[in-house]
Amino acid sequence: MRSITNSSLYAFALTLSVVGCSNEHTGFGGSNGNTGSNKSAASAENASKSGGTIRSSGESAAQGKLIEEKFTATKNAGKIDIAWYVDQSGSMGAETQLVKENIEKFMTSVTTFTDARVALVATSSGDKALTLSAPSESRVQVNQVVRSNDALAIAINTFAKDSSALPTGVTNYSGALGKLSNFFREGVPSVIVVVTDDNAKQVTQSNFITHAKATLGREPRLFAFAASNSSPYVGQPNCTVAADGTAYVEIASITKGEVFDICEPDWKDNLAKLTSGVLGAAQNSFVLRSAPSSIKEVRVNGRKLLQSEYTNKGSVLTVATSALDKTKDSTVEVVYAK
Repeated sequence: MRSITNSSLYAFALTLSVVGCSNEHTGFGGSNGNTGSNKSAASAENASKSGGTIRSSGESAAQGKLIEEKFTATKNAGKIDIAWYVDQSGSMGAETQLVKENIEKFMTSVTTFTDARVALVATSSGDKALTLSAPSESRVQVNQVVRSNDALAIAINTFAKDSSALPTGVTNYSGALGKLSNFFREGVPSVIVVVTDDNAKQVTQSNFITHAKATLGREPRLFAFAASNSSPYVGQPNCTVAADGTAYVEIASITKGEVFDICEPDWKDNLAKLTSGVLGAAQNSFVLRSAPSSIKEVRVNGRKLLQSEYTNKGSVLTVATSALDKTKDSTVEVVYAK
Protein backbone atom coordinates (compact mmCIF):
# COMPACT_ATOMS: atom_id res chain seq x y z
CA MET A 1 0.00 0.00 0.00
CA ARG A 2 1.07 3.58 -0.52
CA SER A 3 1.69 5.88 2.41
CA ILE A 4 -0.80 8.62 3.17
CA THR A 5 0.26 12.15 2.32
CA ASN A 6 -1.18 15.66 2.37
CA SER A 7 -1.93 15.55 6.10
CA SER A 8 -2.26 19.32 6.29
CA LEU A 9 -5.90 19.23 5.24
CA TYR A 10 -6.95 17.42 8.41
CA ALA A 11 -6.95 20.31 10.86
CA PHE A 12 -9.62 22.59 9.43
CA ALA A 13 -10.68 21.72 5.88
CA LEU A 14 -12.11 18.38 6.91
CA THR A 15 -14.86 20.07 8.90
CA LEU A 16 -16.73 20.57 5.63
CA SER A 17 -18.73 17.41 6.28
CA VAL A 18 -19.04 17.80 10.06
CA VAL A 19 -22.53 17.88 11.47
CA GLY A 20 -24.00 20.98 13.08
CA CYS A 21 -25.43 20.98 16.58
CA SER A 22 -28.54 22.69 17.83
CA ASN A 23 -31.29 22.41 20.40
CA GLU A 24 -32.26 19.22 18.61
CA HIS A 25 -29.07 17.25 18.01
CA THR A 26 -29.15 15.12 14.88
CA GLY A 27 -25.74 13.46 15.03
CA PHE A 28 -23.27 12.49 12.33
CA GLY A 29 -24.90 10.25 9.73
CA GLY A 30 -22.07 8.00 8.63
CA SER A 31 -22.60 4.56 7.18
CA ASN A 32 -25.76 3.21 5.62
CA GLY A 33 -24.47 -0.29 6.14
CA ASN A 34 -22.36 -0.44 2.98
CA THR A 35 -18.60 -0.72 3.35
CA GLY A 36 -16.97 2.60 2.59
CA SER A 37 -20.24 4.51 2.20
CA ASN A 38 -20.40 8.16 3.24
CA LYS A 39 -23.41 10.29 4.09
CA SER A 40 -21.70 13.49 5.06
CA ALA A 41 -23.74 15.55 2.60
CA ALA A 42 -27.00 14.06 3.83
CA SER A 43 -25.93 14.65 7.42
CA ALA A 44 -25.19 18.29 6.69
CA GLU A 45 -28.58 18.68 5.05
CA ASN A 46 -30.37 17.16 8.04
CA ALA A 47 -28.34 19.23 10.47
CA SER A 48 -29.17 22.39 8.56
CA LYS A 49 -32.85 21.68 8.98
CA SER A 50 -32.55 21.50 12.75
CA GLY A 51 -29.59 23.85 13.17
CA GLY A 52 -29.53 27.58 13.78
CA THR A 53 -32.64 29.37 12.63
CA ILE A 54 -32.66 32.59 10.66
CA ARG A 55 -34.43 35.18 12.68
CA SER A 56 -37.90 35.96 11.32
CA SER A 57 -39.96 36.14 14.49
CA GLY A 58 -37.48 37.17 17.17
CA GLU A 59 -35.23 34.09 17.04
CA SER A 60 -32.70 35.49 14.57
CA ALA A 61 -32.95 38.07 11.85
CA ALA A 62 -31.80 38.91 8.39
CA GLN A 63 -30.62 42.48 8.81
CA GLY A 64 -30.14 43.95 5.34
CA LYS A 65 -27.60 41.68 3.71
CA LEU A 66 -26.46 40.18 7.01
CA ILE A 67 -27.83 36.93 8.37
CA GLU A 68 -27.76 35.92 12.01
CA GLU A 69 -28.17 32.33 13.16
CA LYS A 70 -28.30 30.93 16.67
CA PHE A 71 -27.25 27.49 17.94
CA THR A 72 -26.98 25.71 21.27
CA ALA A 73 -23.87 23.79 22.30
CA THR A 74 -24.12 21.51 25.33
CA LYS A 75 -21.61 21.77 28.18
CA ASN A 76 -19.83 18.69 26.78
CA ALA A 77 -19.69 20.03 23.22
CA GLY A 78 -16.21 19.78 21.77
CA LYS A 79 -15.22 16.80 23.91
CA ILE A 80 -14.62 13.39 22.38
CA ASP A 81 -13.01 10.14 23.57
CA ILE A 82 -11.58 7.81 20.89
CA ALA A 83 -10.03 4.34 21.16
CA TRP A 84 -8.30 2.48 18.31
CA TYR A 85 -8.16 -1.34 18.30
CA VAL A 86 -5.66 -2.53 15.68
CA ASP A 87 -5.44 -6.15 14.48
CA GLN A 88 -1.77 -7.19 14.47
CA SER A 89 -2.15 -10.71 13.12
CA GLY A 90 0.10 -12.16 10.41
CA SER A 91 -1.75 -10.74 7.41
CA MET A 92 -1.82 -7.17 8.72
CA GLY A 93 1.71 -5.98 7.96
CA ALA A 94 0.89 -3.27 5.40
CA GLU A 95 -2.16 -2.06 7.29
CA THR A 96 -0.27 -1.86 10.58
CA GLN A 97 2.37 0.24 8.86
CA LEU A 98 -0.30 2.67 7.63
CA VAL A 99 -1.67 3.03 11.15
CA LYS A 100 1.86 3.60 12.46
CA GLU A 101 2.47 6.35 9.91
CA ASN A 102 -0.81 8.16 10.38
CA ILE A 103 -2.26 7.82 13.88
CA GLU A 104 -0.25 10.82 15.10
CA LYS A 105 -1.62 12.90 12.19
CA PHE A 106 -5.12 11.79 13.12
CA MET A 107 -4.58 12.87 16.72
CA THR A 108 -3.34 16.28 15.61
CA SER A 109 -6.34 16.79 13.35
CA VAL A 110 -8.96 15.93 15.98
CA THR A 111 -7.30 17.84 18.82
CA THR A 112 -7.01 21.10 16.89
CA PHE A 113 -10.50 22.30 17.82
CA THR A 114 -11.67 19.63 20.25
CA ASP A 115 -10.89 18.39 23.73
CA ALA A 116 -10.03 14.88 22.55
CA ARG A 117 -8.65 11.87 24.31
CA VAL A 118 -7.14 9.16 22.10
CA ALA A 119 -6.21 5.63 23.13
CA LEU A 120 -4.37 2.98 21.11
CA VAL A 121 -4.94 -0.67 21.97
CA ALA A 122 -2.11 -2.65 20.35
CA THR A 123 1.10 -4.39 21.33
CA SER A 124 4.25 -2.30 21.37
CA SER A 125 6.56 -5.24 20.64
CA GLY A 126 7.17 -7.61 17.74
CA ASP A 127 7.44 -7.06 13.99
CA LYS A 128 4.07 -5.27 13.83
CA ALA A 129 4.60 -3.16 16.94
CA LEU A 130 2.72 0.09 17.36
CA THR A 131 3.85 2.70 19.86
CA LEU A 132 2.07 5.88 20.83
CA SER A 133 4.50 8.73 21.44
CA ALA A 134 4.36 11.16 24.37
CA PRO A 135 1.83 9.27 26.53
CA SER A 136 -0.30 11.39 28.85
CA GLU A 137 -3.76 11.45 30.41
CA SER A 138 -5.19 12.23 26.98
CA ARG A 139 -2.85 9.94 24.98
CA VAL A 140 -2.98 6.39 26.29
CA GLN A 141 -1.68 3.07 24.99
CA VAL A 142 -2.93 -0.30 26.19
CA ASN A 143 -0.23 -2.86 25.47
CA GLN A 144 -2.42 -5.72 24.29
CA VAL A 145 -2.04 -7.96 21.23
CA VAL A 146 -5.16 -7.71 19.04
CA ARG A 147 -5.80 -10.71 16.80
CA SER A 148 -8.05 -11.28 13.82
CA ASN A 149 -11.41 -11.82 15.51
CA ASP A 150 -11.11 -10.34 18.98
CA ALA A 151 -11.09 -6.53 18.62
CA LEU A 152 -14.64 -6.13 19.92
CA ALA A 153 -14.12 -8.60 22.78
CA ILE A 154 -10.97 -6.71 23.78
CA ALA A 155 -12.91 -3.45 23.61
CA ILE A 156 -15.44 -4.80 26.10
CA ASN A 157 -12.52 -5.84 28.35
CA THR A 158 -11.09 -2.33 28.28
CA PHE A 159 -14.50 -0.88 29.20
CA ALA A 160 -15.07 -3.25 32.16
CA LYS A 161 -13.75 -2.19 35.56
CA ASP A 162 -12.78 -5.72 36.56
CA SER A 163 -13.46 -9.36 35.67
CA SER A 164 -16.73 -9.40 37.64
CA ALA A 165 -18.05 -6.73 35.27
CA LEU A 166 -17.34 -8.80 32.15
CA PRO A 167 -20.50 -10.12 30.51
CA THR A 168 -21.00 -13.88 30.60
CA GLY A 169 -19.10 -15.62 27.83
CA VAL A 170 -16.61 -12.83 27.12
CA THR A 171 -12.99 -13.97 27.42
CA ASN A 172 -10.85 -12.22 30.03
CA TYR A 173 -7.95 -10.49 28.27
CA SER A 174 -5.88 -9.66 31.33
CA GLY A 175 -3.64 -7.21 29.48
CA ALA A 176 -6.65 -5.12 28.50
CA LEU A 177 -9.07 -5.65 31.38
CA GLY A 178 -10.16 -2.34 32.90
CA LYS A 179 -7.39 -0.36 31.21
CA LEU A 180 -9.79 2.23 29.75
CA SER A 181 -12.47 2.11 32.43
CA ASN A 182 -11.48 5.61 33.60
CA PHE A 183 -10.48 6.89 30.16
CA PHE A 184 -13.97 7.53 28.81
CA ARG A 185 -15.48 10.61 30.46
CA GLU A 186 -19.03 10.73 31.76
CA GLY A 187 -21.37 12.46 29.34
CA VAL A 188 -18.75 12.69 26.57
CA PRO A 189 -19.36 10.99 23.18
CA SER A 190 -17.32 7.82 22.69
CA VAL A 191 -15.84 6.55 19.42
CA ILE A 192 -14.04 3.30 18.71
CA VAL A 193 -12.04 2.60 15.56
CA VAL A 194 -11.26 -0.99 14.55
CA VAL A 195 -8.64 -1.90 11.93
CA THR A 196 -8.83 -5.53 10.76
CA ASP A 197 -9.01 -7.72 7.65
CA ASP A 198 -11.23 -10.28 9.41
CA ASN A 199 -14.67 -10.49 11.02
CA ALA A 200 -15.55 -10.49 14.72
CA LYS A 201 -16.24 -13.57 16.82
CA GLN A 202 -17.55 -14.01 20.37
CA VAL A 203 -18.48 -10.33 20.61
CA THR A 204 -20.22 -9.48 17.33
CA GLN A 205 -23.06 -7.40 15.92
CA SER A 206 -25.47 -9.55 17.94
CA ASN A 207 -24.20 -8.48 21.36
CA PHE A 208 -21.60 -5.70 21.12
CA ILE A 209 -23.96 -2.79 21.79
CA THR A 210 -25.61 -4.61 24.71
CA HIS A 211 -22.22 -5.44 26.24
CA ALA A 212 -20.93 -1.91 25.65
CA LYS A 213 -23.90 -0.38 27.45
CA ALA A 214 -23.37 -2.79 30.34
CA THR A 215 -19.65 -2.07 30.73
CA LEU A 216 -19.14 1.43 29.33
CA GLY A 217 -22.57 2.73 30.22
CA ARG A 218 -23.33 4.00 26.71
CA GLU A 219 -23.36 3.08 23.03
CA PRO A 220 -20.10 4.12 21.36
CA ARG A 221 -20.00 5.16 17.72
CA LEU A 222 -18.03 2.61 15.68
CA PHE A 223 -15.82 3.24 12.67
CA ALA A 224 -13.72 0.54 11.03
CA PHE A 225 -11.18 -0.14 8.33
CA ALA A 226 -12.43 -3.60 7.40
CA ALA A 227 -12.27 -6.15 4.61
CA SER A 228 -14.77 -7.06 1.91
CA ASN A 229 -14.51 -9.68 -0.80
CA SER A 230 -16.39 -7.27 -3.06
CA SER A 231 -13.56 -4.74 -2.85
CA PRO A 232 -12.22 -3.78 -6.29
CA TYR A 233 -8.71 -4.20 -4.85
CA VAL A 234 -9.02 -7.92 -4.00
CA GLY A 235 -6.19 -9.80 -5.65
CA GLN A 236 -3.84 -6.86 -5.71
CA PRO A 237 -0.64 -6.86 -3.60
CA ASN A 238 -1.14 -6.12 0.09
CA CYS A 239 -4.88 -6.79 -0.10
CA THR A 240 -5.73 -9.68 2.21
CA VAL A 241 -9.35 -10.55 3.01
CA ALA A 242 -9.54 -13.12 5.78
CA ALA A 243 -13.32 -12.58 6.00
CA ASP A 244 -15.89 -9.92 5.23
CA GLY A 245 -16.21 -7.51 8.16
CA THR A 246 -19.98 -7.85 8.33
CA ALA A 247 -20.09 -7.31 12.10
CA TYR A 248 -18.47 -3.90 11.73
CA VAL A 249 -20.74 -2.88 8.86
CA GLU A 250 -23.86 -3.66 10.88
CA ILE A 251 -22.65 -2.02 14.10
CA ALA A 252 -21.51 1.10 12.24
CA SER A 253 -24.90 1.37 10.59
CA ILE A 254 -26.67 1.23 13.96
CA THR A 255 -24.32 3.62 15.74
CA LYS A 256 -24.03 6.16 12.86
CA GLY A 257 -20.41 5.34 12.22
CA GLU A 258 -18.81 4.25 8.96
CA VAL A 259 -16.81 1.36 7.49
CA PHE A 260 -13.95 1.92 5.06
CA ASP A 261 -12.25 -0.49 2.67
CA ILE A 262 -9.03 -1.66 4.32
CA CYS A 263 -7.69 -2.62 0.89
CA GLU A 264 -7.93 0.95 -0.44
CA PRO A 265 -4.39 1.64 -1.67
CA ASP A 266 -4.46 5.21 -0.39
CA TRP A 267 -6.25 5.86 2.90
CA LYS A 268 -6.13 9.66 2.61
CA ASP A 269 -9.79 10.18 1.71
CA ASN A 270 -11.06 7.61 4.20
CA LEU A 271 -9.02 9.09 7.02
CA ALA A 272 -10.51 12.45 6.05
CA LYS A 273 -14.00 10.97 6.38
CA LEU A 274 -13.07 9.37 9.70
CA THR A 275 -11.78 12.68 11.00
CA SER A 276 -14.96 14.43 9.87
CA GLY A 277 -17.06 11.77 11.60
CA VAL A 278 -15.15 12.14 14.84
CA LEU A 279 -15.33 15.94 14.72
CA GLY A 280 -19.05 15.69 14.03
CA ALA A 281 -19.53 13.50 17.09
CA ALA A 282 -17.80 16.16 19.19
CA GLN A 283 -20.77 18.49 18.53
CA ASN A 284 -18.93 21.81 18.34
CA SER A 285 -19.45 22.37 14.61
CA PHE A 286 -22.55 24.03 13.19
CA VAL A 287 -24.01 23.93 9.68
CA LEU A 288 -25.16 27.36 8.50
CA ARG A 289 -28.06 27.67 6.11
CA SER A 290 -25.85 29.38 3.53
CA ALA A 291 -22.13 29.36 2.87
CA PRO A 292 -20.96 32.80 4.06
CA SER A 293 -18.96 35.17 1.89
CA SER A 294 -17.61 36.51 5.18
CA ILE A 295 -18.15 35.99 8.90
CA LYS A 296 -18.89 39.31 10.61
CA GLU A 297 -19.14 38.13 14.20
CA VAL A 298 -19.35 35.00 16.32
CA ARG A 299 -20.56 35.26 19.92
CA VAL A 300 -20.74 32.65 22.67
CA ASN A 301 -23.06 33.58 25.52
CA GLY A 302 -22.78 37.18 24.37
CA ARG A 303 -18.97 37.31 24.20
CA LYS A 304 -17.51 38.19 20.81
CA LEU A 305 -14.94 35.58 19.80
CA LEU A 306 -11.51 36.26 18.40
CA GLN A 307 -10.95 34.98 14.87
CA SER A 308 -8.54 32.41 16.30
CA GLU A 309 -11.41 30.87 18.30
CA TYR A 310 -13.40 29.66 15.31
CA THR A 311 -12.97 28.54 11.73
CA ASN A 312 -15.32 28.48 8.75
CA LYS A 313 -15.16 26.16 5.76
CA GLY A 314 -18.05 26.26 3.32
CA SER A 315 -21.25 26.28 5.34
CA VAL A 316 -19.64 24.71 8.45
CA LEU A 317 -18.53 26.85 11.38
CA THR A 318 -16.42 25.21 14.09
CA VAL A 319 -15.98 26.84 17.49
CA ALA A 320 -12.94 26.01 19.62
CA THR A 321 -13.72 24.01 22.73
CA SER A 322 -11.93 26.62 24.85
CA ALA A 323 -14.50 29.22 23.79
CA LEU A 324 -17.48 27.22 25.07
CA ASP A 325 -18.81 27.12 28.63
CA LYS A 326 -17.90 23.79 30.21
CA THR A 327 -20.37 24.17 33.09
CA LYS A 328 -23.59 24.80 31.15
CA ASP A 329 -25.01 25.00 27.66
CA SER A 330 -23.67 27.76 25.42
CA THR A 331 -25.59 29.94 22.98
CA VAL A 332 -23.60 30.41 19.77
CA GLU A 333 -24.62 33.33 17.54
CA VAL A 334 -23.19 33.78 14.06
CA VAL A 335 -23.57 36.93 11.95
CA TYR A 336 -22.43 36.60 8.35
CA ALA A 337 -22.84 37.91 4.83
CA LYS A 338 -23.99 35.60 2.05
